[in-house]
Amino acid sequence: PVAYATLAELQERTTDNAAKASVLQGALDAATGAVNSYCGRSFDLAASASARVFKVTRPDRVAVSDIGTTTGLIVKVGQPGSWTTTLTVDTQYWLEPLNAIDLGRPYEWVWTQSLFTPAPYATVQVTAKWGWPSVPDEVSQATLLLAQRLYTRKDSPTGVAGFGDFGVVRVTASDADVARLLDPYAKPSGGW
Repeated sequence: PVAYATLAELQERTTDNAAKASVLQGALDAATGAVNSYCGRSFDLAASASARVFKVTRPDRVAVSDIGTTTGLIVKVGQPGSWTTTLTVDTQYWLEPLNAIDLGRPYEWVWTQSLFTPAPYATVQVTAKWGWPSVPDEVSQATLLLAQRLYTRKDSPTGVAGFGDFGVVRVTASDADVARLLDPYAKPSGGW
């Protein structure tokens, strides 16, 4: 995946002047993957449109992966190998949430006026540029926090960060600030 922050941004946050760029980039890549895993989605925008197939469960709508732009968008109804109908936007189907792209969010639903027929094999093929229109600031900040945490973790491989007045200082299992930044963007199935 494309990192949600830059190496330069992470280097600005690192007090270790001897930090190798490759190690920091590894932490940034791992943090990006962890953000995707936590949220159950990817925030980068695909360079080109590709087709995905979705099962119809209701006659008026189908949930789809995140659509980051309407450029190259094609919606077809039918079954794999036999897409019988290509639908026309704003006439035969609509995208929701309304104004999603203007609000920096993706489209997540294709709605119709009961053109979909729920059946064991009824499907919709959507060709789109998958992802988000742009990476939200909260996602970038969470990625940087997590990458910084992963980088400094090398100094506490056993989970012990040091010793304080009250004994052992342990590394916590999760970061509440990262979770707080990402929770509004996580799909219901996401999370640690």
